[in-house]
Amino acid sequence: MQFQFENQGSHTYMIYDIPEDEQLDTFVKGMLTNNQIAGIANTIFTQLNEKYSIRYEVTSMISAAQLFAGTVNKKRMLGFFRGVTEAFISAEEYMLDTRMLLLDCDYIFCNVSTGRTVMICLPVQNLDLMQEKQDVIAFLKHILYHAKFDMDDDTTYIALLMNYFNSNSVFSAESFKELLDTIEEVKFQEPEQQPVAAPPQPIPAPVPQPVPAPQPQPTPVPPVTPQPTPAPVVPPKQPIPAPLPPQQPQRPPINMPIPGGSPKSQPKPQPPVPEIPKEDQISLLYLLQHYNKENAAKYKAQKEAKKANKKSQKEVSPQPPVYPQPPSAPQPPSAPQPQPPVYPQPPSAPQPQPPVYPQPPSAPQPQPPVYPQPPKPPLGTTVLNPNVAGGTTVLNPNHPTNKKNPFLYRIKTREKIEVKGELFRIGREKTFVNYCISNNDAVSSSHAYIAFKNNKYYLVDTNSTNHTYLNYNNTPIPSNVETELSDGDKILFADEEFEFKF
Repeated sequence: MQFQFENQGSHTYMIYDIPEDEQLDTFVKGMLTNNQIAGIANTIFTQLNEKYSIRYEVTSMISAAQLFAGTVNKKRMLGFFRGVTEAFISAEEYMLDTRMLLLDCDYIFCNVSTGRTVMICLPVQNLDLMQEKQDVIAFLKHILYHAKFDMDDDTTYIALLMNYFNSNSVFSAESFKELLDTIEEVKFQEPEQQPVAAPPQPIPAPVPQPVPAPQPQPTPVPPVTPQPTPAPVVPPKQPIPAPLPPQQPQRPPINMPIPGGSPKSQPKPQPPVPEIPKEDQISLLYLLQHYNKENAAKYKAQKEAKKANKKSQKEVSPQPPVYPQPPSAPQPPSAPQPQPPVYPQPPSAPQPQPPVYPQPPSAPQPQPPVYPQPPKPPLGTTVLNPNVAGGTTVLNPNHPTNKKNPFLYRIKTREKIEVKGELFRIGREKTFVNYCISNNDAVSSSHAYIAFKNNKYYLVDTNSTNHTYLNYNNTPIPSNVETELSDGDKILFADEEFEFKF
């Protein structure tokens, strides 16, 4: 089967020209022309001089082979299986032969943004094709076993799919659709952790309450007969002796000189307060017994005189006398201590030195033999030694390990994008491509990719809506065809301009 791609405006078609040895099935042709069948690509039939061509619209879709070239997440994997299942169910509903559905990853197309997948129905009556028995289970199992899954995504559905393929030898589209519905409805969540019961706490022993002591019972008191209260006996008054007057402390003479002091530093003497003679002094008890104005005045004057005397004693307190000390007698000089005699030491005898014997000359060390080296093989050839196990392979300088580090230079943003890996995808779907052009709606979800093969770089357009142009050529490069890149090539992804450098 020979297919080719063609760009018409914003549409991309995969075209199949029916050869003369194949006959078109008119019934299937009518079903595909008059109906838009789920799971099957839109089909257009054209005729020119009794030659039919079939056009399948694959705009903005990539082949399943391109899809599985990288990692696949759950959404795209289930979308692929669902599209294949819908195509088989629709074929049975429209009475189409399911053997006309091409089970080939190069002819199954997917939308990386929506996950929608369509198959190609080839309505020809080819005996070789009709007699070939298709094993759908083996085809889907091969896809599942060789796919690269995104490990950051939920991968628990893979076990359910594998279990289905291993337990069924005949493909049933209805039962497989039910499995896909179950997988999409069930949300795999981690089991909730049961709360761990806390260990039982020991019950505290009851605190013994203090037992109240027995209260003594009150003894009944016999009634008391009131007795007449006797009159109190007043003792005769005794004369209270008058208190002795306090003795005044003897003060030193005020005019006594203080040794060691200067007249300026000494406080000025205060005149003494005249004291009241003892015979004229009265006590508080006497005043109370013989109170009158004269005694009260005397007692007040006596009290003020005592306060004045106390105040004068506080202001001028007597300093203890300082007596001169006699000079200390000079101490006799101490006798010199006798020094031990110093005796001369005899000179030490010289130590004998060991004799020095002449060493014999060292023998010359044997040198390893020098063998002639074989000439180096020229680069780019493989040298194997048949006499030695495990010969060494000289790598070709054009080996992929020596490849250059190319990059794309984005003209609008002046951004430098390094092209890494064997397949570098460019587009607007950031979960699928290696470089996302998110701020340009004219770029398709998976617009194109750069492939590295045989130490060369190729540009491939993946059925983009606005196509890919090279070196400002008005004709876009054909879709799904490898176009070799050179250093300095100008690339247009839709209207986004880049320059390829390496």
